[in-house]
Amino acid sequence: MKMAYQDLIILCLFFISGQTEACSFEDLMSECFEKFPDKFSFENHRQWPDARKLDRALRELRTKGQIKGDPQTSFRLTPAGLKRGRQLSKLFRQEKLF
Repeated sequence: MKMAYQDLIILCLFFISGQTEACSFEDLMSECFEKFPDKFSFENHRQWPDARKLDRALRELRTKGQIKGDPQTSFRLTPAGLKRGRQLSKLFRQEKLF
């Protein structure tokens, strides 16, 4: 299943922070790299996470109003982000069945 970086980040935030919890940048980077290492690693060093791949996507998600926060504090899904997280979670689980 092909998903955009923004959707993968929302999915990871949804899984680790639930509906009300905040998530640190480090925890989010770790979760994204664990779940989707091919997408969130360096091109030539697949064993290392590349935080730059989160940066642009996080800014776009803030602009769209789907997340709040910043790398120095924490991130949290907005109501729009929670709605998208629920949609992606259902889609992700359905794909895992096949």
